[in-house]
Amino acid sequence: QKIVNGVREYLADNWNVLNAATLVVALMSLLLQAVLLIFNLGDEGPGARTHAVFGALAAPLLSANMLFYLQGFTESGSLVRMILSVTFGTRYFAMLLLIIIVGFTASFTLLFRANDNVDLEFDGYTSPGRAFVTTFGFLLGAFDLSEFEESVSFPLAASLLLIFLFVGNIVLLNLLIAIMGDKYDQVQEHQEAQTNYARCALVNEYERLIANHAKDEHQSLWYPTWLFKLHRSDALRENSDNSWSGRIAAMKEIVTEKVDAVSTKLGDVHRSLEAKLKAQAAASAAEGGRDAAADPGDEAGAGQGRCAIQLDGTAQPQDAEAH
Repeated sequence: QKIVNGVREYLADNWNVLNAATLVVALMSLLLQAVLLIFNLGDEGPGARTHAVFGALAAPLLSANMLFYLQGFTESGSLVRMILSVTFGTRYFAMLLLIIIVGFTASFTLLFRANDNVDLEFDGYTSPGRAFVTTFGFLLGAFDLSEFEESVSFPLAASLLLIFLFVGNIVLLNLLIAIMGDKYDQVQEHQEAQTNYARCALVNEYERLIANHAKDEHQSLWYPTWLFKLHRSDALRENSDNSWSGRIAAMKEIVTEKVDAVSTKLGDVHRSLEAKLKAQAAASAAEGGRDAAADPGDEAGAGQGRCAIQLDGTAQPQDAEAH
């Protein structure tokens, strides 16, 4: 049971799955190469072809494994995470594209293989695999309209080709570009975090290779006690779920936050000015009251219009001559 759990834990990481597949394919290629050399079988025969197949599979797998070790560098770590994010983010798009290609592959296969009266020179639909590759090549422009004359109905085949090119090249491929651009913005926004995550994955991979007794012996040196303080970033809203909703939504969120901050500051300034004006009005009214108490002369005969400052800041004449 412990072995089974260990295998499950190991295969839970996609990098480990890729590493295991690479080791199996590379080992099979080396064993076949050794058999060919020991028994002097040459470069022909079933053994040589099988060795070529495993060797062809091992080469791209080894190249893909190099991406894991490139995660430890600052310049390439974020790029590797970006490649993985874009690849993982387009999985549903790839499934949709696959369904469309399979549907049009079936249509073209029926149109070409039903014409028994013509010695077909176009062999793009002689087998299911060749038919799929041929239809996929239409998206890349690998077709000739003269080849469609060998189908049962040239107008129908040409019409299906136009529909397939419109859906595939114009609609789906532009949608793919939009998805990749959104994933690129998502990774770029958290570039530092993505780089640190990639480094941690690399460190964790090497740490698993260290024996437990060696870890225990160097516990204080390799694993010192640290206190980590986690705090919420000011850039995140209190009700945010830390999810990515697209470039436009992110811009709207930033603009809304800035507008709210400016509105709050303007409200504070308005309240502060209002309080100062009221305080000045009250002080002026109190000073006017003291002047009136010190000079109890005839207000109407003096010909001078004294004004009383009210709390609202307006001046009111006290006699008719002031008007």
